[in-house]
Amino acid sequence: MGRIQRYSCSILLLLLFAGCGSHRFPPSGDALQMATERGISPAGIRVEHVRSVNSGLLLDVRYRIVDPELAGKALGRGSEIYLKDLATGRKLPVPNMPKVGKLRQLPVRGEESRVYWMLFNNAGGSVKPGDRVALFISGEQVSENTVE
Repeated sequence: MGRIQRYSCSILLLLLFAGCGSHRFPPSGDALQMATERGISPAGIRVEHVRSVNSGLLLDVRYRIVDPELAGKALGRGSEIYLKDLATGRKLPVPNMPKVGKLRQLPVRGEESRVYWMLFNNAGGSVKPGDRVALFISGEQVSENTVE
């Protein structure tokens, strides 16, 4: 195979693979239902896991952005984010430290391949591994997970 043919074949394969990752949901009324079926929340994120850390005093939530447009609106600086213990109904806030600020990572550009984090105050260790919690953003339930 000649040099030009190999170069042309490489360019063709590169273009083919570049087009594979550009799928978006259709902007129809069924988009929310389709997103929910695929594990995507209305906030444009997918919670990877919720773990008890720091001897049970904090809950660590790791998430990925699956829709940067929705996530940018939902995860803004003014949004109220909390975890709710489904057994007791207790709300667990994101701690706000005087010198550091809120203990959460704000996505700047909303990179889809990156894992982001948020910490929630679990003072007294009331939520334990195996308990069910729900993540709320601006008063809307985003996901429901089991604490690891």
